[in-house]
Formats: sequence, C-alpha cells, structure tokens
Amino acid sequence: MSQDQEAAPQPVPPDDPERDLAVARPDADHGLTHIGLAGDTHTVLLLTGEQTGGRYTLIDMHVPSGAPHRFTNASRQPARLLCVCTPPGQERFLAEVGVPVDGRTTPPPVLDADQRAAFLRRAQELAPRYRTELLGP
Repeated sequence: MSQDQEAAPQPVPPDDPERDLAVARPDADHGLTHIGLAGDTHTVLLLTGEQTGGRYTLIDMHVPSGAPHRFTNASRQPARLLCVCTPPGQERFLAEVGVPVDGRTTPPPVLDADQRAAFLRRAQELAPRYRTELLGP
C-alpha cells in the first residue's frame, strides 16, 4: 500500500472488546519517540493507529508558555495536552516534518529564517496527504 493510500481517510472500525489494552508511560518509557515541532515537543507515539486497530492516535504535547499554535497556553508554566486524532495518521505527519529530540520536555531546535521557511514549505507540501489544515497566525 502506498503512503498516500495509508493516509487516505478510512472509516473508523467498530470497537473490539477482545483487543489488548495498550498502556503508555511517557515519563518512564524511554523508547517513545519525541518530536520537536512548532515550538512544542510532541511525544507522538503514545499510541499509534496500528496499536489502536485504526481507531485513533494519542499524542502527548508539551506546550511551553507562549508557544505558537491555534490554542494558547496563557499560563506562565508549561502545559501538557493529550491530543486524540481520529482517524489516525497525524503521528506520521509529525514524524515527517518534526525533528527528533531527546525527551518529552526537550525544546525543539531554534530555526533560523531559512530553516523556518524550508520547514513551512515541507509542512504545507505534506499537510494534504495527512488531512491537515495549516492555519496562519
């Protein structure tokens, strides 16, 4: 199956009460993937679409105070946001456009103007493949 076919919208399958329970421990599991992206750090592989039988993806987002996004962390402290995406696939978009970082609260690298422009071009190019709409400021 091509990557475009994998990212194409699929109906969410019915629940399976016999499925295995998946448990994610982002503060203790050092095998999870952490991605720096748009001022936040995303632990994108808490639960993948494969682990949930194609139902959803669970992303753990570390949102620093004042980080750019369409939501705002108005506090003076970092926030933790659990993001459920259904159908799954958003984890693949984040992995393709983000930068791997060491841990859940590791800040993403600071990009210069040329790197930021290249990042935005890449994100805009990939967004439709992953049913993602990028909104301006």
